[in-house]
Amino acid sequence: MNMRNKRLLESTKRLSDSTYKRAMKQAYQAAHPSRKAAYRGAIISGGIGLLLLTVGGVVLGLGQTGWGLSLLGSGIVVAGINVWNVRRI
Repeated sequence: MNMRNKRLLESTKRLSDSTYKRAMKQAYQAAHPSRKAAYRGAIISGGIGLLLLTVGGVVLGLGQTGWGLSLLGSGIVVAGINVWNVRRI
């Protein structure tokens, strides 16, 4: 193998190694979000849970029992999951 091909092979290997490392870093960050991202997600999830609880209460007050109980149940589940996740942050 001549010198030019050897250098080309080495640079290709370095490029593939750096691409692999970058892909693994992105996969790790996707699976393990930062505390700031987790907190932001908890705030958004809490807002959705409170919205579901509020709408469920209003709909229940208007006499739509099925929809009201469904929305209240969904709000309780979302809020419960949110509280559980915030305790783990």
